[in-house]
Amino acid sequence: LERGPLWLVCISRCGDTYQDMVSMLDRVHLQIITLLTAGIEKTLQNRPNYDMRKIMDGTDAVVNSLIRWCTQDMYLQVEGLEPLPLPPAVRSTASDA
Repeated sequence: LERGPLWLVCISRCGDTYQDMVSMLDRVHLQIITLLTAGIEKTLQNRPNYDMRKIMDGTDAVVNSLIRWCTQDMYLQVEGLEPLPLPPAVRSTASDA
């Protein structure tokens, strides 16, 4: 997945579809940009050979956690929302509105 100067690559042993992997890589890209700030993209555009390993040090746990979460969360996989438990009275009021 190419996002500006960043290229993200994914290999799956689980039989994930192409779209599932692209969706996960999009989330990983957003997480990386969030951790490093959007300024890293400008740096990489100006210096394509810039080695990001030093500034990414320590982010492995966060990115790996995100990847595990993407593969294990059913609602995320179907791009759905987890239902919110509501008391019956509130549910009735919402459905009557």
